Amino acid sequence: MMRVLGAHVDVFLVTILDASRSGLRVSCPKGFAVGTQVEVSFAALKLPGQVRYVRLVEAGTSHLGIQVAAGRESELLRRLKLPA
Repeated sequence: MMRVLGAHVDVFLVTILDASRSGLRVSCPKGFAVGTQVEVSFAALKLPGQVRYVRLVEAGTSHLGIQVAAGRESELLRRLKLPA
């Protein structure tokens, strides 16, 4: 799940497609402007981050690159069992 933060909070069901040490790539039914603040939740973990890129894949589906907020990368690595 991904929450779009701001004056009005929107929630979207997303699919995590890829993960790295600094962020995630997700499939989302809507695209957002670069710089949009979001929170991605999975496996009892809530990670704040920022949209770094948006790619329209097809009508109704965008891939978003999300950079995890500074200082939270270790939580992502632990949860995904990636080496530090």
